[in-house]
Amino acid sequence: MKIPVSLIIFAAIVLGLLFPKGVMLKDFTFPLLFVLMYFSILQIKLNPKKFFRKEIMFWALVNVIVLPLFAYFIGSSLSEYLLLGVVVAALAPTAVNSPFFVNLIDGDKEMSVSISAIANLTSIFYIPFVLFLLFGLRLAIPYQQILTNIFGLVFIPLFLVVLTRKLLKKTYATIINYSNDIIPIVLFLILWIIFSSSSSQILSFSREVLSIIPIILLVSILGFFSGFIVVKDKKLRRTLSICFGYKNQTLMLGIIYNINPLAAIPPTIYLVVHQILNGLMVWLFEKKKI
Repeated sequence: MKIPVSLIIFAAIVLGLLFPKGVMLKDFTFPLLFVLMYFSILQIKLNPKKFFRKEIMFWALVNVIVLPLFAYFIGSSLSEYLLLGVVVAALAPTAVNSPFFVNLIDGDKEMSVSISAIANLTSIFYIPFVLFLLFGLRLAIPYQQILTNIFGLVFIPLFLVVLTRKLLKKTYATIINYSNDIIPIVLFLILWIIFSSSSSQILSFSREVLSIIPIILLVSILGFFSGFIVVKDKKLRRTLSICFGYKNQTLMLGIIYNINPLAAIPPTIYLVVHQILNGLMVWLFEKKKI
C-alpha cells in the first residue's frame, strides 16, 4: 500500500518537533534537496515558452508589496524585533524546492521553476529595499548563499536533466519510475532535518511563539489563498498558491538571525506553518478537492 505524501509530510513535522534527532543529519540537507529537485525536474518538458509568462507579475505584486505590508500592519502591536521578523517572513522569496510540491498537486512545473529562480535572484534587491522603507534598516544580504542555492538547486539540476534525456534515452522512463519510490524517502528526511533544527528555537521562546502563531498563520494563509484568486485556470491556481505561500525561510533566518534571536522566531514559525499548509494542499489534491 502506497503511503499518501500528505501523511509523510505531517509525520515528518511531528517527528522533527518531538524527536529532533534529525539535526544530526543537517549537513546532508543540501545534497538531499539537490536529489529532490533533480527528480522533480525530470518530469518537466522544458519548453522555454512555458517558463516566462505574465503570471510572474502576480507573484511580484503579492510577495513584494501585499504580504509584507499586510504583515507590517497586523503585527504593529508586537515588539520591534518580532515585528521585523514577521515582515521578513512575509518578504521571503518562493522556496527553491517549490517545484516538487507543485508536481505533487499536478501544477505547472515550468512556471514554478521560473518563479522560484526569479524570486530568489531578485530578493537580492527587493528585500533590503523594502526593509529600509519600513524600518530604515540596512541589512547585509548573503549574495553568495542565494546564488549558490539558485545554481545548485535549479540550474544544475536542469542541466543534468537535459543530459539525462540525451544520454539515457532508453532508461529515462525507468529512472522516473525509480524516482517515484525515492522521492518520499528524501522528502521525509529533509522535513525531519528542518523541523529538528527548528525545535529548540520554538521551545526556547514559547511565550513569543504563542503570540506570533496567529499572525504568521494569517500571513501564510493569505499567501496561499492569493494564488487561488489571481487566476482562473485550475492548474495555475494550484501552482501560484504554492509559489505565493511556500517561502524560503531558511534564507531569511540566515539574514536576520544575528540581529536579534527574537527576530528569527517568526520565520521559524513560518517554516512549520507553510509545510502544514503544503501538506493540506497535497491532501486536498489527493482527495480531489482542488
